[in-house]
Amino acid sequence: MFLLPLVLLAGIFVTGRTAEASYLFIGDSRFVGMQSVVATDSSIEWIDKVGAGHRFYWQNRDAIAAHDKNTTVIYALGVNDLDASRCLKALQDLSNLGFKRIYFVATTPIDEAKAHARGYTVTNAQIMKFNADVAAALPPRVYDIDAYAYLLEKGIESNDGLHYQAPTYRQWYTYMMNYIR
Repeated sequence: MFLLPLVLLAGIFVTGRTAEASYLFIGDSRFVGMQSVVATDSSIEWIDKVGAGHRFYWQNRDAIAAHDKNTTVIYALGVNDLDASRCLKALQDLSNLGFKRIYFVATTPIDEAKAHARGYTVTNAQIMKFNADVAAALPPRVYDIDAYAYLLEKGIESNDGLHYQAPTYRQWYTYMMNYIR
């Protein structure tokens, strides 16, 4: 197994990269935040960036495609780009690349009052519509993790309404990993 060090280029975090990574997390600032608080090992790679939308997937497609097809892919882009058709194109491409297990993580809820006070314009209604549209049209080998409902039930801790505090990130990560395993 060949392990590369942490790399930070243009705000993109790539960690724990191995030719045999078991899990590949693709996401935005919420995965950046999660990555900073959960303990992971070399079996997990993160390709995430603050402010990322579905275009981020295409910008990193070659690096993603180079992974062993037995790698489990966890895709959580959405809060910055609630375009279901762009999301579905990326998920279809992942399926076409031959990854055996791909998970679309439903975009998780925000605290609207806090988020709007800080200039974020997204709403939970928009997030729910996006999640429903994507879940209704998932490509082959792509499974839905309804993290929205889970975190809505458990409650979220957030200072700015969009990004979570450490306990929420840990709870969300544990839920996803238990679901996948």
